[in-house]
Amino acid sequence: MDAGPDHRWWDDRPRLVVALTVAIALHNFEEWLAFPRVGEPFGALLRSWGVAVSLPPWPIMQAGLAGATLVPIALLWIAGRGGRLWWKDAILAGVAAVFLVNVMVPHLIAGIIVGGYAPGLVTALFLNLPVCSLMIRHVARAGALALPLTTGTLLLLAALFHRGGGA
Repeated sequence: MDAGPDHRWWDDRPRLVVALTVAIALHNFEEWLAFPRVGEPFGALLRSWGVAVSLPPWPIMQAGLAGATLVPIALLWIAGRGGRLWWKDAILAGVAAVFLVNVMVPHLIAGIIVGGYAPGLVTALFLNLPVCSLMIRHVARAGALALPLTTGTLLLLAALFHRGGGA
């Protein structure tokens, strides 16, 4: 592969698909490792204010994390194979948008509110933020989707994902 100035890894669709796959897997692995040790910071904060909240049992949380890992990775695999099509770019941009929104809500906000670490914060900031931004930039610059369609797809998928509870 040409590594010249016109072909950087962050403009290479297959490499971005791999990078986003790795980012999602490592992010959800960090959450899986941290939740039992650190707990859920929003729940603890709300309980300290007298608001009754409870998390699902840990086995259900694990199943949710598994789904939040496997489903987007399967979508990336489907969209990343073969030729470029508008719907594949929409999937790539949509998955990236969901995980980009997830950087801010809940990870960054949770870290700020609790004044420290929240499960998934490190990988959200140092993997998901840059890789998701690069994927969205790549899809928008490729011209396969018009900018308004890209923006609309990203906003719609992000809103639908977070309305349902998300990763």
